[in-house]
Amino acid sequence: DLQLKPVGVEALAPAAELILNYLSEHGGNMPYGDFSTPQELQAVFQMSKKTFKKALGTLYKDKKVTLSPDGTQLI
Repeated sequence: DLQLKPVGVEALAPAAELILNYLSEHGGNMPYGDFSTPQELQAVFQMSKKTFKKALGTLYKDKKVTLSPDGTQLI
């Protein structure tokens, strides 16, 4: 099957937006982070672990989230 999806940096903005939306809808906290399994991330966010980690890293660098061993929190 052929899928047309953005790659590289172009994929990060929509992925980061999806993570921010999830956090907003769940009280600013989520039990997911770089420790989460690829299967969990695919089921919840429909993205690969690699894309999730890059998007999460972007949000962290932009000071929009904090990371902890328990998950991710919205700032």
